[in-house]
Amino acid sequence: MDIIGTKWSTGQDYGIILSRTDLYLLQAELEIHPVLHGTFSQSLIFNFVTGQSGLFDPQGADLPFPQQDEPATLPRVEELILISELSPWCIKVVNRDGVTVENVLGAMFMAYDKPMTTEEVNKLPVRTQQQIRRSAATNRPTQTWERPPMGVNPDTLQLKRSDYLRTMVFFDRLEKKDSYIKQRLGFNAPNIFVMYLNS
Repeated sequence: MDIIGTKWSTGQDYGIILSRTDLYLLQAELEIHPVLHGTFSQSLIFNFVTGQSGLFDPQGADLPFPQQDEPATLPRVEELILISELSPWCIKVVNRDGVTVENVLGAMFMAYDKPMTTEEVNKLPVRTQQQIRRSAATNRPTQTWERPPMGVNPDTLQLKRSDYLRTMVFFDRLEKKDSYIKQRLGFNAPNIFVMYLNS
């Protein structure tokens, strides 16, 4: 018999999609898609500042990225929650048709493209505020890959959450880290993962 597709095949017909309630009742352990887990044969590059993503082979050649439409986890779920040890924000990724790799990347970009509130900035030590402002001055012209013009005052820029990351603006992988999740959120659930970043 011929086999069509794999367990990661795109589309609703290749697996059951669990609601949050079903997932919590079953306490099903989720397997993270290899592209998001960092175990895929090619490398995923995702930039939190620009939202650009791509798949590259070991020699650095740009590859097609059909995996972006595949489910982010198995079993497939309607909702994922992502946290990081480097930032205070939680990212909720929701898709009633099953969260995909592309949904995860899109939610990460949207979450970190949001402005930081004045209250969030003011709670930080002055030195950290200055570092974030310098990151903002560097990050703003990234669409054209230019340096900021001379005389740009970093104090006047609207700070984004991606600026808070300073140099750690590239996605590395998702992992399950039960002890940190429980310490950070006060509870653990099968659909909560920790994001690791690099520079």
